[in-house]
Amino acid sequence: MKRPACKPGVFCGLHLAGLFSTMAAQGHFTGRVQHDRHTDMPMTTRIKRTKKRGKDAVLDTISNPRQNLDGFDVSDIMQEIESAVTDAGDYLQRMERNENTRLCRWPDKDKSGRKVSKKGKPAKPWENAADHEVQLAQEVLLQLTALRSAAMVRGALNVTPMESSDVKAAGQMKLVLRYFLENCLRGEKLIASTRWASWALRYGHAVMYVGWKTTKALEQRWVKKSELSEFLLAQEIAGMKPGPNGEPPMILPNVRQVIEQRIDQDSTPEELAQEILKMRPGLLERGKAAMGEAVKCVKEMRADTSADPQGSYFGSFIKENRPTLEALRQGIDFFCPAETQHEETMDSARWLYRLRWLSVAQVREEGAARGWDPQWVQEVIEKGKGKPQMFTSLTQQTPWALTGLGVGYTLQWRDFSEGQKHMIQIGELYDRSTTADGIQCIHKTVLHPDVKDRVAKRELLQDWHGHYPFVALTNEQDEPVLMLNRGVPELVNSVQGAIKTQWDSRDDVAGLTTLPPWTGPEDLEQTVIAPGAYIPTWRNGEVQPFRLPPPDGRSIEIENTLRTSVDRYFGLFSKNVPDQLTQLLGQSGVMWFLTAWSRVLALMAQIIQQRMGNLEGARIAGTQIVFDATRESVRGSFDFRVDFDVKSLDLDWFKEVLNFAKDAMNNFDQKNLTDRRVFLEMCYNMIDPTLADRALRTDQQASDAEIQEMRRILSSIFSGDSQPEFPMGVDYKARSDYMQQDLAQSPVRQQIMQTVPAIRAVWEDYLQRLLFQTEQQTTNKQAGIMGGSDPLRQSPLAMLKAGGYQAMLGTQQPQQPALAA
Repeated sequence: MKRPACKPGVFCGLHLAGLFSTMAAQGHFTGRVQHDRHTDMPMTTRIKRTKKRGKDAVLDTISNPRQNLDGFDVSDIMQEIESAVTDAGDYLQRMERNENTRLCRWPDKDKSGRKVSKKGKPAKPWENAADHEVQLAQEVLLQLTALRSAAMVRGALNVTPMESSDVKAAGQMKLVLRYFLENCLRGEKLIASTRWASWALRYGHAVMYVGWKTTKALEQRWVKKSELSEFLLAQEIAGMKPGPNGEPPMILPNVRQVIEQRIDQDSTPEELAQEILKMRPGLLERGKAAMGEAVKCVKEMRADTSADPQGSYFGSFIKENRPTLEALRQGIDFFCPAETQHEETMDSARWLYRLRWLSVAQVREEGAARGWDPQWVQEVIEKGKGKPQMFTSLTQQTPWALTGLGVGYTLQWRDFSEGQKHMIQIGELYDRSTTADGIQCIHKTVLHPDVKDRVAKRELLQDWHGHYPFVALTNEQDEPVLMLNRGVPELVNSVQGAIKTQWDSRDDVAGLTTLPPWTGPEDLEQTVIAPGAYIPTWRNGEVQPFRLPPPDGRSIEIENTLRTSVDRYFGLFSKNVPDQLTQLLGQSGVMWFLTAWSRVLALMAQIIQQRMGNLEGARIAGTQIVFDATRESVRGSFDFRVDFDVKSLDLDWFKEVLNFAKDAMNNFDQKNLTDRRVFLEMCYNMIDPTLADRALRTDQQASDAEIQEMRRILSSIFSGDSQPEFPMGVDYKARSDYMQQDLAQSPVRQQIMQTVPAIRAVWEDYLQRLLFQTEQQTTNKQAGIMGGSDPLRQSPLAMLKAGGYQAMLGTQQPQQPALAA
């Protein structure tokens, strides 16, 4: 008996009540990672049916990690997904309606923007009446999506250690995350997050997949005879016994000659190929092809007549080894069981299903890279290529749901493009079960519905985060049920239709006013009314237009009222919306989005801890940051948060912040408590997210630059330069201290100061200017706090003039410059 579809409004998707606050409070996405876990178990892809599966069968809830396929049947999951599609029928229809609203689609629409009569359907209210497209829903979507994308790109990433011993690791993790996000993930991050935000706004919710991607490629490499000879010699030495007193083994004179003969003719190609495989372990990654490549390499080497013969082989190298992100849509490329609405989080779902479209080449490539069953790969290519629909029982209302084309399409298989016919739908099932002793397991299975007795691979998911690799983002913050969240198009649908009515009305009135209906003699029926046209006068009457009421502006007022209501509802940037309301609603939406984005980063970080390779001399794109990192250096438990202030988009507010901070530091910070670098970093990042990294130097770099500059200036002074340049906006106190300490530790320069009055005058003048600027900064701070300077305090200038250089320098031993410490 076919499972009936749920009534509209009854079906509920994933229950997300308290999702973000509960997960953050319970620490689901933080916590110390474990050491590498490996399960040494045989991989079997052939399904052994041990019991008859009924039509109402469901996935087993008890599993054995050593026997992953026990009780598993492809037909069961296909039936589960078909039921989920049927249950989601109402939601899928809402998705299509939302797309029709967003793209301004309606029945009998003509591309001309006018209403045109169709066969049996006359145009109303008349032929060529206005039929405008009002892009209200798309306008709202673009602005809200742009705000969320800006928050993701410009937000400040914070990685907080959960334990004091993880402080250093937290700093390393932040660098590693930024490295992946700004380098290899830069484009993918922007595309996936923008789609994620946009689809959640369009359809009410969307899902983000977080995984790891490793791809390999081939390159030609060479093995020289001399390299192979040295490798074989090292093996011979390793096999020799040391001398009686522990001295290294003695190499016989003929050993090298024996090795040369072995390479040239004594050994078979297969025997030398085994040695090449030992010498180049990366060649073993070619699998079955490795031995053949090594044999060809030996034959090429023996055929080479050069002084140092060489042979080649095609080995593999890792082209990509990084995290990956993909935005998914419910009912199109992501599925979940209906009863998930009763669970607290997505992790409580019995199963989750991800649908992928791959070409034949991609199926072969992933099959080789991920260890898929070769027989399954071949059978899928033969049976699955060009099939747009994976399941048999689809609702009549949404035939587009499983075509991979997305919403709004009603094409059947015969109408597919040539390119679509060469694609294969591959399913990734993630199902939750427990062992007999109650330990949670999550299995990942790669399958195809047309291959019933075999799967590509089924394995225990051993990611350290221990969760499903999916994060849901909803549009409405107060709706806990995933599929009951409303999208922007259905929220503005009625308003968009009302505005369209006003647009069409004004256009039609303009047409009637320009050329109103007219009356006159019957003989003038064929007369064309146009500027400059001749219209004869008849005795029985003249041409007279109908009188039309003049436009009174009510239509524009109605439209403005409608648009203002939408602007206020979403907090859009508009002159009709108070700035406080725009900032309040905008910040609320951004925080909701960034909370989910922080969960994505938490999953990604824990996968990085488990699978990243060593980074040496890694540079974050667009910055001067270079660092080294390993898996061990990023181990720890962290809390991830991304912060973004919507007010930073307001230039006037930005200027006020700058002025406030400047006044606070100059007038109130008498003891120099403010870390000015933090403030400068914030200011630069408001302009561009990477500007601070590119523009600001580290403390050590700034100190080194000050030393080099003062050395250059002093060299110029003591070489006879009468007017060295005086910079503004530098550390005057540090420079004045350096000048005095430099003179104290240089007897030669002290002698010059005593014997050359001109150089002494220039040196004194330059120091006085530095001291004056230092005094001015100190005086300004005191004036801001005390209302004036201390009258009893003697200035450095007075001390300099009263005591002379010997009194100023004293008799202390020479010290290292403060900046160089």
